[in-house]
Amino acid sequence: MNELSLADEEFAAIRELLKATAGIHISAEKRTLVVARLARRVRHYGLASFREYCALLRERDPGGEELGEMVNCLTTNKTEFFREPHHFDFLRQRLIPELRARGSRRLRIWSAGCSTGQEPYSLAMTLASDPSLTGWDIRILASDIDTHVLATAEAGRYPATAITDVPEPMRREYFTGAGPDREVSSRLRAMIQFRHINLIEEPWPINASFDAIFCRNVTIYFDQATQDRLYRRFWKQIAPAGYLFAGHSENLFWLREIFVPSGTTVYRKAGDRPAPASTPKTREVSIMEGDVHAAREPTAISTLLGSCIAVGLFDPETKVGGLNHFAIAEGQGSNPQRFGAQAMETLISQLCRLGASVDRLQAKIIGGGNVQAHLRNDVAEQNIAFARRYLAERGIPVAAERVGGEAAMRLSFETHTGRCRVWAVTAPIDDSAHAGDDR
Repeated sequence: MNELSLADEEFAAIRELLKATAGIHISAEKRTLVVARLARRVRHYGLASFREYCALLRERDPGGEELGEMVNCLTTNKTEFFREPHHFDFLRQRLIPELRARGSRRLRIWSAGCSTGQEPYSLAMTLASDPSLTGWDIRILASDIDTHVLATAEAGRYPATAITDVPEPMRREYFTGAGPDREVSSRLRAMIQFRHINLIEEPWPINASFDAIFCRNVTIYFDQATQDRLYRRFWKQIAPAGYLFAGHSENLFWLREIFVPSGTTVYRKAGDRPAPASTPKTREVSIMEGDVHAAREPTAISTLLGSCIAVGLFDPETKVGGLNHFAIAEGQGSNPQRFGAQAMETLISQLCRLGASVDRLQAKIIGGGNVQAHLRNDVAEQNIAFARRYLAERGIPVAAERVGGEAAMRLSFETHTGRCRVWAVTAPIDDSAHAGDDR
């Protein structure tokens, strides 16, 4: 069969289906990954193109079985035993003593997004190895949207090389078998119930409340609106004074009215009812020539421009934005972010790490004033031309610009709204000393 290609409209249809079904956003840069992972599904049905595959999903999949297979193929399931060990220390040293102090001998934990099972089995080993919990009523719910990894988790069979991060005493106690594979013990299996749960579906088929919910490195694939809804639903599912454990790259800064930071990516449930969504206080940051700043939390970035250029970029879906300040279109020096290309690449890279997507970015260009009155100033014109050209080449639309003129400019760019306020500075700025060097 010839190599498969994915047209724009087919890629858009698959992205929309994945978001509607699983809440997962795939950026435009993931086209190659989608082709690689779904090509075998196309060939499984003997189809000749992704167009036919999309038609199958829309017209010939009434039970949603192939849609489930598509989700399985496109979800990421990286995991390992005792990943982020400080969370298991927190469980032993903080949560369990708090329950004991309240006279409780009952513990409920939900591993939401359990992948191939290493997380819930790590939780089970942590609890089973604590002699002070003898006689406690302990249950762990482990769920995932991917039916394939869930089957692996429930089987509880792993290559011997996969359990090297498990402490030796636990390996001896809770794993059996020889040769290339090991199986978890029946004692651990008895503590865990595995279930297929889609986190964005409502309602969840769950009646219990939990002392702890582990949802780690799952929401990074959701946009902020989906994250907000999910975390508020988690709040309702957590018992009073219970905890939510997030991943190392996840931050619940905008939900401080219902989740109180209690450790490294550990959040305690606050209040007895969920507060309405609130607008966090806007942080203020000032940058100078050669600086780049991007933020997910509400931030007002200010700077002062002469012939320099500042480009503000904003993703309206994730509410992520940032600003750079560069002095020269091209060049070399000890601070490469003084130059246009490096300043732009750095800003885009930071934004993408925060969840933005290049195909959604909108730009605003500010600066390039003719403020060097005693010199022929073509630096400003070169900076303006470079910014326009670079954004056009990357396919990033320019929503607004305020460039040129005889005055310097002071601006404030809001990362969470994309709004930019600009004021003319009547006092002249002599930045000629910075037009060609790298100080």
